[in-house]
Parts: sequence; C-alpha cells; structure tokens
Amino acid sequence: MGVNKAKRKILECYHFGNETLMKQFGDHSKVVTDRGFNEDMGLFVTREEEFKWEMYYCPVCEKITLFYTYSNSYADYPSENILYPRFDYEKKEVLDKINNSFVSALKTKHFDLSICLLSLRRTLEMICKDKGFNDGSLAAKISNMVKEGVLPSLLNSASSIVRDLGNQVAHADDFDHTHEEVDNSIEFVEQIINYIYVLPAKIKNLQSENDFEEQ
Repeated sequence: MGVNKAKRKILECYHFGNETLMKQFGDHSKVVTDRGFNEDMGLFVTREEEFKWEMYYCPVCEKITLFYTYSNSYADYPSENILYPRFDYEKKEVLDKINNSFVSALKTKHFDLSICLLSLRRTLEMICKDKGFNDGSLAAKISNMVKEGVLPSLLNSASSIVRDLGNQVAHADDFDHTHEEVDNSIEFVEQIINYIYVLPAKIKNLQSENDFEEQ
C-alpha cells in the first residue's frame, strides 16, 4: 500500500451525492506482462496490463471512495470507474429506461434510503409494463407475471417485499427502514432483472454459438 498525500482528484461522491475535490490517501497497483508469438505479425510481442486501485477521502461526508483504473499497451485510453460505493449497473439486454431506473436506486442508496426504495418500486413497474402487464395494481401485475410463467414464485415473494417497502415510503408511513432492507431489495430487483432479461439472452447466445437444441 502506497501513500500519495499530494494527489487530488475531482470525483462524484456517491455516499453524499456531491462532486468534490478528494484527497488520495492510499493506492495499490499491479502490472502483468505477457509475451507471446503473434501469427498475424509473424513476431513475438509483449503485452502489458496495469491494474490500479486508489482510495480517496471525501472532505464533505468523511467517507471513502475506491477508484479503479485499468490500462494496457494496446488500448488508446484507460478504463476508469468507481468500485465503491457501488453505483453503476448496465446490462445490454435490458431497456435503457430500466437500467437508468435501477442505477438511480443505486446512486441514492447511500444518502436517502426512502428514495432508493421508491426507485426500486418504480423499476418493478417498468419491468411489468415492458413485459405487457399493464392492468391493475403492482401486486396484480406481479401476480399475473407469475401465473404466466414470466416470474417464478420465489421471485414473486421478493417482488412483494420490494413493492411493500416502496408503498410504505410512498404513503409516508412511519417506518425506519434499515440499510439491510435496502441492500436486500436491491439484490432482489437485480435478480429479477437477471432472470427476466439477462439469463434468457445468455442461454440464447450460447445455443446459437454452439448450435445446441432445446431438450
């Protein structure tokens, strides 16, 4: 673990929701070198990859952000993202509006649990409508999705929990929601997204690539 007291970086703090100048107080890097023969070029080439983790301190909320950078010798630009606190989520198999709604929940988790729960409930509504279930309450839509085989019964229970928590917030009920409840709700919605969108797409792609037949 190294220390670089002088380095500063302007980052968005997803604990507090602000953009501020943060001070780096720790870093760790790893370089991997691989040498092999390139048949197209007809010669040996060396490929170098660098993985770097940096910790930054937010002077506003006094919490930590973990920043990650990946670079290699054959790419023009490095890849950079925030590993902690988690805020990013993007699945190419999912509609942009559903991705965006779920990301909004992730971004608000660290500074407003109620808004996070509302965003998760909204994400469920979007999923129902996208799959063609538009009639009735959210509970009715979820129930119909289970009856039609779009959702298994286990995820029906998970959906009901997210819906109920979101309803409590929407109706301004006097509940003190916990971080554990919110974390579990996020996991539930993510599993629903994976079950409905991501897993079927992966199965279809694998079948197509390997010419598998459904049994």
